[in-house]
Amino acid sequence: MTGSFPKTTRVANTAGRNEPMGAPISQSTRDAPQALLQLRVSAHWQSIEAFRQFLEVYARNRFTSRVAERIGTATQELLENAANYCSITADISFELRHLPAAQRLEIRVSNESVPSRITALTRRISELKSRDPQEVYQDALRSVSSPLSLRAMLGLARVRCEADMELEATVDGNRVTVIASGRD
Repeated sequence: MTGSFPKTTRVANTAGRNEPMGAPISQSTRDAPQALLQLRVSAHWQSIEAFRQFLEVYARNRFTSRVAERIGTATQELLENAANYCSITADISFELRHLPAAQRLEIRVSNESVPSRITALTRRISELKSRDPQEVYQDALRSVSSPLSLRAMLGLARVRCEADMELEATVDGNRVTVIASGRD
């Protein structure tokens, strides 16, 4: 069959806008945040480790080895944190975003939880943000033999110190999203 496609054929690009096929990519499209990967995983330890391994391989194809390791570390710690504190039946949502114009990465992990756990998490993140990342990490390492409530800070401290990412949390009802962000 011979013929051509109409000149108005549209395709969705990564920024979610429709552009005419073959049109040059605009500066605003290149600079727009890009959701590189989104998925839901079950709150099981085996799923978390398998996902971390997959994500590091994926990230190595897109970023330097060091950035891929940082993504893997932050992802593992955020997913483990979510698995420890989520509602028993809840899945965990994951999103990796790249913000090219700002040269930044964002990892977002969301899950359902109970108000007391959400309060404890937001308090921990506020405490982590108020102190030097290395100092907090060293304190968290010393607390490994302490009760679970103190050890929980170790994973989040690793995100700040080893993965070199900042943390924040947003809450919408019983859904909490922890966002790790840093330079790509």
